[in-house]
Amino acid sequence: MKEKTATECWIIWKDEIEGIIETFVPIKNQGKRSRKSKEALRKIAYKQIMWRIYRNTGNIEDYNNYKKALNLATAEMRKSKRSFEQKFANDIKNDSKSFYAYVRSKQKVRDKVGPLKNSAGNVISDGFQMAEDLNEYFSSVFTKEDISSLPLPARKFEGDESPNLGQLFVTPEMISPKIK
Repeated sequence: MKEKTATECWIIWKDEIEGIIETFVPIKNQGKRSRKSKEALRKIAYKQIMWRIYRNTGNIEDYNNYKKALNLATAEMRKSKRSFEQKFANDIKNDSKSFYAYVRSKQKVRDKVGPLKNSAGNVISDGFQMAEDLNEYFSSVFTKEDISSLPLPARKFEGDESPNLGQLFVTPEMISPKIK
């Protein structure tokens, strides 16, 4: 790797690590944190049972029982969701990352950068190239000053430059001549 550039070394190292991860790290699906309480899950299961009963019988009384179960399950889901969101809001000081992740998951529009047109008019969609182009654009905003020709500040102190500071006498008349 001594003869390679930093980017080439990074690519080799990254490919090696990804190969090790694929070989030795087991894949496990991470479930979402459920906002459904046990009570809500129980009422949803009851609603599904009532729907099956209605579908099998076709009876209007069974349909009314299903509608009651549906309304109870919906109300419990709303209550459970409200409690879930309230818990996030109350714990925002300790776990702001989870709160903002939940808020972002509720957004309908995702913010995305690219593809971009570079200064030559070519469309860029590669992430690395877009980052380089944005860096070049934003760094062009800053001015580059010639610090070799800066003027020297005017000298205010015209005294002896001894390392010791002498005694300083201040009287009330020096501060405010009206004080007597």
